[in-house]
Amino acid sequence: MVKSCNKQLNLLDVMNPSDFDKITSGKEYITEPIILTDEIIKTLNRYDLEKYIKDVEEKGLQTTWDNICQYAIDNYNNLPEFLDINNFGELYEIGLAIQDKQQKKDNGQYYTPDDVATVMSN
Repeated sequence: MVKSCNKQLNLLDVMNPSDFDKITSGKEYITEPIILTDEIIKTLNRYDLEKYIKDVEEKGLQTTWDNICQYAIDNYNNLPEFLDINNFGELYEIGLAIQDKQQKKDNGQYYTPDDVATVMSN
């Protein structure tokens, strides 16, 4: 039997304190609840790869995943196919690649393959 409650749950509410300490040791995390606006919920209800890429580029990986994870917690029985938890690993890898590309662009760092560098240096 599922109890209903008026409090918004997050991972910290259900995690064993000793596990939490092991995972978070030496790291800083936001512990305030993540409140999803109606606009964010509407977007996540119709989420697709294009919107995900745009969010990572504009809001950053952390904020995008804060929103996705809170949305998944709030709607775990009714997630859109794109946000199925089985896709999370692949989606996160895509987000990391986008973030890495953006950081390299911002820092002026680009990778030149060895064969191209050899041709350029001759």
